[in-house]
Amino acid sequence: MPSIHVVVLRESQIVTRLGEVLAELEESRQRTGAVPSSVNFISGPSRSSDIENDLSIGVHGPAAVFVLLWQDAEA
Repeated sequence: MPSIHVVVLRESQIVTRLGEVLAELEESRQRTGAVPSSVNFISGPSRSSDIENDLSIGVHGPAAVFVLLWQDAEA
């Protein structure tokens, strides 16, 4: 797994509720007849207590995540 993850997305793609994501996926499916092969949710550092119930935070995934926002054009 890479130690750095870089994301480039439009501001309009950021949502705060899972329902918004599901509605967008359904709209896209109806429009195109296809569904994405994968959907990823990035919510924050991982938490794991798999080994001897010792809590480890941030051990899965990249050490750093950078998000570059593409500003939507004014309507």
